[in-house]
Amino acid sequence: MMVARGMDRARQAKQALGPELGRVILDPLIEGELEGRSYAALPYCAPFSSSTWMWRLQRLTLRPALFRWLRGLVRATTTTTPAEKVEEVFVRPLEHLANMTAVSPPVRAAAAKAREQLNKASFSPRQVLMHGDLWKGNLLMDGRATAGRRRAPLYDRFVVIDWPGSTLAGYPMYDLVILAESMGLSASGLREELDIHNRILGFDANDARTHLLASLGHLGLHLEHFPMDRFAQTARDCLEMLNAAGR
Repeated sequence: MMVARGMDRARQAKQALGPELGRVILDPLIEGELEGRSYAALPYCAPFSSSTWMWRLQRLTLRPALFRWLRGLVRATTTTTPAEKVEEVFVRPLEHLANMTAVSPPVRAAAAKAREQLNKASFSPRQVLMHGDLWKGNLLMDGRATAGRRRAPLYDRFVVIDWPGSTLAGYPMYDLVILAESMGLSASGLREELDIHNRILGFDANDARTHLLASLGHLGLHLEHFPMDRFAQTARDCLEMLNAAGR
């Protein structure tokens, strides 16, 4: 029932985002269940180029629109985590990550330190819509022309697919860091985006780090088909990107 779950969560995300931001989520043409398996057919959209040079050109055009969309997503879906949920949403994931022997010592140490941050009165727990796998492979080009209008430019017609792992009660910063890596964003570029997200969320630098590490702990608790070695690499890469950005 993975496809059915993906379609349901895509609908929830689209509703939460509203018409303008939600237009990047495709509506299924048909969907249903056959012999115990769910299925869906969606409008065909082309992948971005597999050519290194062509992809570099495409992402230069695409990058500003993508990060602008992600900022809008954060503005539209941010909620404050209720005090009674902090244990479940932050404490447990951070403690789990701090005790995962499969991840690197720096990641475990950072998670333990972030756990201490939760005791500070200044900590601002937030949740947002989180895609959970926001990278090039889940971005497509919508080549359809709107009735009576010419096809929109590349930067204005990307779509985001693969929503089964998304959640309306996700963590800020995770999608940003994963997208930054996929889009080849520089350390200074990531620092600028982190600062913008911090302002939107009312965060300080420690809050951003705590939320990113909590998101990794949450993923570690719900790996499903995510291989442990890939998760450990993702956790290390995310922390290193944050460190390189000076945040």
